[in-house]
Amino acid sequence: MTFPIPDDENRRLDVLQQYDLIGIEPETFFHRLVNMAARMFDVPIALVTLVDHDRFHFKAQTGLDICSVDREDSFCAHTIMQNDVLTAPDVIEDERFKHSPLVTGPPHIRFYAGVPLTSPEGVTIGTLCIADQLPGRQLSDNDRKNMRDLAIMVMDRMEKRRLENMKRMSQQQLDNIARSLPNAILFLDTSGCITYLNEGAQAMFGGLAGEHASYLIHDDALTDFQTILIRAVSGPGSYRSFSLETSCVREDGSNFPAELTLSASKDSHRKSIVVIIRDITERKEREQQLTYMATHDSLTGLANRSSCTAQLDDLLQNSSGVIAMIMDLDGFKEVNDTFGHAIGDELLLQVATRLRSACPKADCIARLGGDEFIVVINDRDAQKAQQLARHVNEALSPPYDVSRHRCHIGVSIGIAVGPDHGQDSSKLIAAADLALYQVKRSGKGDVMLYESGMHESIQQQKAFAAELRRAYEESQFELYYQPQVSTESKRLCGVEALIRWRHPRRGLLTPASFIEVLGRKPCAESVGDWIIHTACQQAARWRTIHPELRIGINLFDVQLATPRIISVIRSALDTFKLPAEALELELVETIILKNDSAKLDVLKKLKALGVQLALDDYGTGYASLSILKEYPVTRIKIDKSFVEGLPHSNSDVAVVKAMLDLGTSFGLDIIAEGVEEQSQFNFLREHHCPEVQGYLFGKPLPAEEFEAMFITRQGESITGCTSPL
Repeated sequence: MTFPIPDDENRRLDVLQQYDLIGIEPETFFHRLVNMAARMFDVPIALVTLVDHDRFHFKAQTGLDICSVDREDSFCAHTIMQNDVLTAPDVIEDERFKHSPLVTGPPHIRFYAGVPLTSPEGVTIGTLCIADQLPGRQLSDNDRKNMRDLAIMVMDRMEKRRLENMKRMSQQQLDNIARSLPNAILFLDTSGCITYLNEGAQAMFGGLAGEHASYLIHDDALTDFQTILIRAVSGPGSYRSFSLETSCVREDGSNFPAELTLSASKDSHRKSIVVIIRDITERKEREQQLTYMATHDSLTGLANRSSCTAQLDDLLQNSSGVIAMIMDLDGFKEVNDTFGHAIGDELLLQVATRLRSACPKADCIARLGGDEFIVVINDRDAQKAQQLARHVNEALSPPYDVSRHRCHIGVSIGIAVGPDHGQDSSKLIAAADLALYQVKRSGKGDVMLYESGMHESIQQQKAFAAELRRAYEESQFELYYQPQVSTESKRLCGVEALIRWRHPRRGLLTPASFIEVLGRKPCAESVGDWIIHTACQQAARWRTIHPELRIGINLFDVQLATPRIISVIRSALDTFKLPAEALELELVETIILKNDSAKLDVLKKLKALGVQLALDDYGTGYASLSILKEYPVTRIKIDKSFVEGLPHSNSDVAVVKAMLDLGTSFGLDIIAEGVEEQSQFNFLREHHCPEVQGYLFGKPLPAEEFEAMFITRQGESITGCTSPL
């Protein structure tokens, strides 16, 4: 592997020697910087290298245990030929690098990026580089800018070392270098008057020969400068040196931050005073930039987790109390999955804007990660915290318009008050998290204050959630089937598939004891897929005997969050050769109440497949008539709470009649649930309700029992009441 050589190689080596950095003890600053680079770019290897005539020396490194490498084997030999960042997304596909021992052997580098380290006079002396054993990484424009900024910080520190070396140089060497450097170099007499300025000083301050050096210093920093000048002139010894960061004044009167080094040396004839001034404006800006990056969320500009926890700890130690409100966006994942991450990011920006507006007096507003935020307030009033949390809830809940998309999300908020609920940031955040978890479990979209009993309760809930995961993994879920009967013929026309959990210790559990928790768990979608597959397979078998049979399946909310459900349904229909009209998907009101345009689109596509859509428990929630108009439902299921009072309850009679009229007006099929008494059935038949379902005709049964009781008796009327499960 050969390497290119810069045209100014001899000068480059001379400048490198002036820095005197090769072979000296490691410096903490450079090690901190490479560690920061590794974290910033999420890579295992980061290096600061210096290029000698035949080797690359590692000034600082992380993730690599060697001290130097032959120049012909290095990537950086090519980097120093560049004016900007050099990248190799996969080095084994790059002819320049694929034979390097760093690629063919440990550490088996596959990705590389490096930026040259360039001295003030434009000479490259080394590189800052990052590497990874995984290929394919692409650097964004912002990544490249960050690499350049880090390289400039490295050079700032190296330049300081170079200027310190100049103090030990001969007068002739000093004069030669002073003429070429952009830094201001001044010689003073013992009274502090300027006797010599290099070109860098003249460009910075103008022609001030003969003037006192104090004219260069801002009034606020003048005392410090005069102090070190007096100490340098009058102090004992043959050599004294002082440094300080100060504020200087340019020729045009503007101020700038500067790093000033003043050195005084005495020989037998006279005392020499040299002042070196570096404009550190860019360095200060970069430091501020990097500090901002380290303490703020890159997307929203809010504080990040580490910054927030530091502020929380400070408030807990130095104030009488602090409120922490952790909030999680309900429905954000669905927005991200449906519209993509770009829309999701824009939505998070809008949330951050609303949050700032809703909490103008907050001590800290931070994004903890993903769709989780926290508001910190220096207060101890729990009632005030709950009021503010409800205000935030109201502020964040209205719909968002994002790039022509209407996005609906909610927010759940958990509150903890310190030091009552936690005496440090980790404990206080954990308490607020527990309260948030309780809100999510209780149905989302609410506010809750931490209580001491929550920990035990949530531990029990988590244990139950773990049991649910095992239930799916170990096939503990079963499907039971309940008949749906024509009121005219009393014959089987449909069947609803209902999930049961055969718990290893508690026996057979109905959905009431687990379905709400299951619906919020990551495995809900997988369980839903299993239900669809199993029910469709069973329906196909039974339709060979009962060709007109329809099967109903209940969906989880998460299954309608993305268009994926369409392919799942289509695959099941194709696999079991089941006609689409034989499948009815049952939706509860809460799934469609958000008026989510994405879910509406999914439902329309399902309807286009020919699948039937039933609105379950209609009338028990807050669904309006507009839902029947806007959503492609084909059937209304009258909830059993309205059926149980028939025919004696006037209010139930009025509601059921209204629903039957509503179904007729909208051209929808109707079925009544929970029919347990003959008198209920008689009323529904007399008022032309076409179908019913309930224990009067059959309880939910396992497939084999259902088949024996209902399928093999195809064409017979179903009579008699079976006992409830």
